[in-house]
Amino acid sequence: IYHYYKGKDDLFRSTMEDWLAQQQQGIFVLPVNPVLIPEYRFKVNQEHLMDFLRFTVWEAIDAQPEYSGVGEYRRKILQSYNEDMKAKQDMGLVPKDLDPELITLAISSLTIYPLIMEHVTRLITGHAPSEPEFQEKWTTFLRLIFERIFKADTGKE
Repeated sequence: IYHYYKGKDDLFRSTMEDWLAQQQQGIFVLPVNPVLIPEYRFKVNQEHLMDFLRFTVWEAIDAQPEYSGVGEYRRKILQSYNEDMKAKQDMGLVPKDLDPELITLAISSLTIYPLIMEHVTRLITGHAPSEPEFQEKWTTFLRLIFERIFKADTGKE
């Protein structure tokens, strides 16, 4: 491996570049209606990003993350979510008194945690996040929460 890569950082950076190149870039485009964003991100996370999320958790628990090069890719994606939320706020779709960055963090937490912490999800709900029953209940719950937060209609887009 060291014949092809300078070190672990280079290997992981190359892996992330390859992974991102393989992703359908459209999966990072969020719905216009902010109420629909959490269920959309939950679905995308589950269908396309599980390996990426596992890597992120592995990196986060490392006391001294060596692979910070991949953080730049993750930062760009997450900052694009912040910018999207700010734009929705400017359009009047998100209440002005809500911090767009904290909304993005909340959505990230609610759409990642049940997938990554599968054992906890199962202990609490009796279902694995991969089970259709859980997915239906969770996406309905996400929509209800964010309808209240955004005080919006539920019309799909």
